[in-house]
Amino acid sequence: MNKYRIFFQNRCLTICEGIPDLTQDINGIIYHNAPSVAEAVEEFLAKENILSLYLPCENVDFAWNEFRSLFTEVNAGGGIIKRVNRNDGRIEYLMIYRLGVWDLPKGKQEQGEDISQTALREVQEECGIPEPELLGARLVTHHTYHRDGKFYLKHTHWFDMELDSDAVPVPQTEEDISQAVWVPSERIGEKLINTYPSIREVFESISDN
Repeated sequence: MNKYRIFFQNRCLTICEGIPDLTQDINGIIYHNAPSVAEAVEEFLAKENILSLYLPCENVDFAWNEFRSLFTEVNAGGGIIKRVNRNDGRIEYLMIYRLGVWDLPKGKQEQGEDISQTALREVQEECGIPEPELLGARLVTHHTYHRDGKFYLKHTHWFDMELDSDAVPVPQTEEDISQAVWVPSERIGEKLINTYPSIREVFESISDN
């Protein structure tokens, strides 16, 4: 199904094609025949008890562009850095701990910078590691935030990366990162208890492969 998921902190609005099957989303509510995307967003923002709202549309891309026009857009790049532990052969992923929440390294795209280069630059800056091998694009997550009187829509482009190194990560403390650690794949679930919905979506895409 063609769809766009947008996170509003811990809530989610999904613009989708056709009527969705909500058997896997017990909090899901379908907004039938919404007058407009703008009105649907306004109602979603006003009703904080709605955790997951689905907006079926005949033309998903048209509705998505209408949604985007309501916000100031920001592009960011991030990395899903994997390595094989040389001691025990386990697959590990590099995660950071910032402001009390587990996260993945990411940051805003600079002017004139290719988004894949943004991702590579940010993982090196935030984790103090050598440049990893860029394997390819995985997915784009979308979330909103409010700052200085403006509503922003952030598109984070995630890239698969691999690092063949025993280098010890060094957290970028000036960016409020207190930890940068390798997490064995079987323990990722522990970290996802205290993370952002968009980061859960990233790891769900890995498990779906």
